[in-house]
Amino acid sequence: MTLTQIPLPMDGQYRLVMVPFLRFDPLQDWMAGKYSISVSLSEMNISEMLEPGKTVQGNLSPGEVMVYRYTGKAGEKIDIALTAENPAAGASSEQLAVENGQLDTYLVVRDPDLRFMVTEDDTGETTDSLIEDLVLPADGVYLIEVRSYKDLSGGGFSITVDSILPGK
Repeated sequence: MTLTQIPLPMDGQYRLVMVPFLRFDPLQDWMAGKYSISVSLSEMNISEMLEPGKTVQGNLSPGEVMVYRYTGKAGEKIDIALTAENPAAGASSEQLAVENGQLDTYLVVRDPDLRFMVTEDDTGETTDSLIEDLVLPADGVYLIEVRSYKDLSGGGFSITVDSILPGK
């Protein structure tokens, strides 16, 4: 498993904790494997704050991750729509989509403590991403990562967050 480009919210010391990965093999029972870890620092493209009902346009290069911030309230229900200008839905292969400049969108949402909440790849017949009825567990700033599937493709996109506040 590879973790890539995890945004850190502030300067300071961080601790990485590794736990053994055990895999069950029916012929050999439980097996432990070797692993390695490496850390490198890079600047993340932390973009603007998203506001409910406003659409933001952007352009993603292959391998790039754009991170948007959203200030949410506990109990708030949000929908996030990420739409490619030139979607990869018609491409017969990932390589062809990359060559044709078609974007296969991928969304990641992290809570205020940077824990993964949800990821979304394809919606229905499209390669666009849609997260619906996500209930926010706490007040705070959520990170919404815009990327391409497998970080392979790039292109123009639009992202919109719609919101229903608790009690409404």
